Amino acid sequence: MKNIYLTLLLSLFFTSNIFGQDSLYIFKAGLVNTKYSINQVDSITFSNSLDSLKFNKNGFIFNKLSMTNVDSIAFTAPNQKPTYTDIDGNIYTTVKIGTQTWMVENLKTTKFRTGESIPNVTDDSAWSALTTAAYSNYDNNSSIGDTYGRLYNWHAASDSRNIAPAGWHVPTAQEWTILKDYLIANSYNYDGGLVDNKIAKALASKSLWKFSTTAGAPGNNQSLNNTSGFNAQPVGFRYGTSGVFYSNTEGSYFWANTEDTDVEAQYRAIFYGYNWFGEFVSLKRLGLSIRCIKSDLATLRTNPINTITSSSAISGGEISFDGHDPILERGLCWDTVVNPTILKNFTTEGTGVGYFTSHLTKLLPGRLYFVRAYATNTVGTAYGDQLSFTTLKTKPVVDIMNYTELTYNSVKTGGIIISNGGTQITAKGICWSKNPIPVLNIDSMSSNGTGSGQFESIIMNLQPNTRYYIRAYATNSEGTSYSNVIGITTLITKPEISTYPISIVTQTTAQSGGFIISNGGDSIISKGVCYGKSPNPEIQSDSITLDGSGSNSFTSSLSGLTPATTYYLRAYATNSDGTAYGDEVSFMTLTTIPTVITSTISTITSTTAIGGATITTNGGEEIIAKGICWSTNHNPKIETDSLSIDGNGSDSFISTIRNLKPATTYYVKAYATNINGTAYGDEVSFMTLTTTPTVITSTINTITSTTAIGGATITTNGGEEIIAKGICWSTNPNPKIETDSLSNDGNGSDSFVSTIRNLKPATTYYVKAYATNINGTAYGDEVEFTTLSTTPTINTSIITLVTTTTAVSGGEIQFDGGAAIIEKGVCWSLSENPKIETDAKTMEGTGSGIFTSNISGLLPETTYFVRAYATNSEGTSYGNNQTFTTLIAVP
Repeated sequence: MKNIYLTLLLSLFFTSNIFGQDSLYIFKAGLVNTKYSINQVDSITFSNSLDSLKFNKNGFIFNKLSMTNVDSIAFTAPNQKPTYTDIDGNIYTTVKIGTQTWMVENLKTTKFRTGESIPNVTDDSAWSALTTAAYSNYDNNSSIGDTYGRLYNWHAASDSRNIAPAGWHVPTAQEWTILKDYLIANSYNYDGGLVDNKIAKALASKSLWKFSTTAGAPGNNQSLNNTSGFNAQPVGFRYGTSGVFYSNTEGSYFWANTEDTDVEAQYRAIFYGYNWFGEFVSLKRLGLSIRCIKSDLATLRTNPINTITSSSAISGGEISFDGHDPILERGLCWDTVVNPTILKNFTTEGTGVGYFTSHLTKLLPGRLYFVRAYATNTVGTAYGDQLSFTTLKTKPVVDIMNYTELTYNSVKTGGIIISNGGTQITAKGICWSKNPIPVLNIDSMSSNGTGSGQFESIIMNLQPNTRYYIRAYATNSEGTSYSNVIGITTLITKPEISTYPISIVTQTTAQSGGFIISNGGDSIISKGVCYGKSPNPEIQSDSITLDGSGSNSFTSSLSGLTPATTYYLRAYATNSDGTAYGDEVSFMTLTTIPTVITSTISTITSTTAIGGATITTNGGEEIIAKGICWSTNHNPKIETDSLSIDGNGSDSFISTIRNLKPATTYYVKAYATNINGTAYGDEVSFMTLTTTPTVITSTINTITSTTAIGGATITTNGGEEIIAKGICWSTNPNPKIETDSLSNDGNGSDSFVSTIRNLKPATTYYVKAYATNINGTAYGDEVEFTTLSTTPTINTSIITLVTTTTAVSGGEIQFDGGAAIIEKGVCWSLSENPKIETDAKTMEGTGSGIFTSNISGLLPETTYFVRAYATNSEGTSYGNNQTFTTLIAVP
């Protein structure tokens, strides 16, 4: 798998200068696993397929470390006191006692090394029934567990998922015994003796113990405790039968990873009132502390080497002890120097302890190799005993290089000695022949000396257009070997040709040709002249003539030339090898009038169009005038018809044709003039478009409350007859003839005046003039106006509740006339059509709507006439007459 460079170490030398450090530290579990001088390392790489960290210098791997042995990389040295971190992030310090390294704190993890959680069982009954891994905090208090460590059953302590951090393990009974024996033998008994087990005080912490008067007990004079640095604290235990917590401040209890029966296992303990270190057996359901011990390297041997060939061999190894930590990688490593390591050549043969076999491949013949088995766990890599063997000698292995510089009579090639077969190369080179299998000392050959490595040979004096077979050879004491055969065909050379002088030059034509001196050993398949306006014309990019094939001389006629232009010309001839050219000659064509191409007319409207032209040649003289001319007649001329003047020079140009008539056919020609005269392009024609009319809306005048006067002026008919015209109006902006009120003012292009009727007083209206031809309807600008206000509209209510002197009437204001009602009521009199100025009236306030009026002060048995009234700023309006007769008075 492709190596991926760590972005941290883009340049170790540069980085070291930044940090001011000269060493690189590789950490595992808080300890320095490996250290290198910064000058030893260029880069660090890793390969997912091998799961290893590789250290490189000058492009070569000089060391290798399993990724499982790496936590971090730093440029600063570690603190003197090492620390380790478990999978939960808990930090532990360590102490070395004899040959063993122990953690100073009890284990606190809630997960196995695999990342799987360990169940936290708090219920007493559930705990006592467990047969699987679990933990608890003393008294189910997580703060106690965070401080002094957690209590685990033996199933958790011995689980194959590993409860201890990488590089550590739960100690066995034997390892606890080694600790005990070391402390006794090295005067850690409280009385200084070298016999008996009196080491409890040396193992116990200096505080937290229950008081005791027993000599040498942890609870007696605690300040003298912990001379070993083990720091055992009295955190108690949990019963396996009842799940009850017990013995806090009285004892420290630690599991041993040693099974006694199916249901029992060993543990070790210290008690506050006893001076000895106890060894016990109890139920696996018991909840005890775990104190981790550092793991060891694996123990293994290298298997004998067999089946040796010139490039391979078979060996293997046997791992008898994993160092209390799982074997993560195993295999063989080999080198041509003693004590090979996994930093260079190695195999990977899985994981675990036991026997394995490895095949060593890609070896060199006749070489002495050294081999060792290896096994890697999280502690590091251990090696078996070193064995050696020598691969068999063989003939050399040689490969031929790709040929280059092939010509019609030579080729360049060479070879490379891939292997010398384990002995000195005495001869090497290339042999070649027209036969498919060239043989040394029979066919042609080169001699390129002795020794290994790469060599080159230039094969000369070959025949053109001939097939040859080539292979490299190499010889040592075991014989001669050949590479694979490659075939080549020598090339055909190009023809040789000379160019005829130029003759018969006009403004647009000339004559030349060529003489073929040699056909290059192959048939001429094409010949002629090539020409252009730049030196060294070529057939791929310039103009050419085609004058047949064969080796005869030929004459070429050139046409379509630009007047007054310098041309460069060469004769050419082509065979299967390529094209050869004769000497270059040059000439200048004569001057003439320009040539011009009229552009197609575009962007045509009813009154304008876009034209233009491309001037293909200036005729050999400067263009002094250019443009287009147009007319409604064929063949327009600049002397008689409309024209544009678009400057001078030979650039293409665009012209706008203006002031045209709609629906009219025009004829156009481009023109260009130099001192030799005026040239015209081809005539093109086009017809202007018809369009909708253009119309101007007149200002609104003579405005009343219900009418107004409008109109319009039609400025153009759009090239078609006006078939309808008028104005349209609405109380909404942008009136249309399809949806709103309109007038119809006939046809034709005359201006017109329209009367707008049936309007509402005091209302804003929006007006547009319109004109329609067969292309559609055009509108003028929108104008607006507001009708005048008027007097209100009112009905008189029917007379009710008539008495001898009173009655009830009223009215309904149907429209306020466009102005606010400032007074309303009824008026009455003995005559028809009473008025408010002269007759009696009521006043019922302001505003529109229905109102009721009470009429009083009437005479009995009298006929009255009543009208409702309403007044706004424009005047007073009356409703219809109502009549009634008051009742007869009772005597």
